[in-house]
Amino acid sequence: MFGLLLAVRRLAFNRYLRLDSDGLILPTGFLRVRTTRVPYLSIERVWQTSIAWMGVLCIATKEGKFEVISGMLPEPGSYLAVEESLNSQAKDNLNNQRPMP
Repeated sequence: MFGLLLAVRRLAFNRYLRLDSDGLILPTGFLRVRTTRVPYLSIERVWQTSIAWMGVLCIATKEGKFEVISGMLPEPGSYLAVEESLNSQAKDNLNNQRPMP
C-alpha cells in the first residue's frame, strides 16, 4: 500500500528543486507535494543535518524553515555546491543588513 502511495505521488505531482538567479523553488509540505519559492534575499541561516542515510540542508527564513534533501540532487558534488552557494548567500544577507536605529 505504501509503495502504491509513493508511486502515485511520483506520477501525479511535479516535484523538483530549481535554483534560478534570484531564488530557489523546492518541494515542501506533507510528502513534499507542494512547491515553494524561497528568494535568496530572505535566507537568514543555512545548516546541515541528517536523517537516516541522507544529508539535509536546512534553510531558515522569516517565513519558516525549508529543507533540501540530498536525495533530490543527482550527485554528492551538486549537493555540496548548493550548500556552498546558499551559505554564501546567507553570509551576504547578514553583512548587508543595516543596524536598527
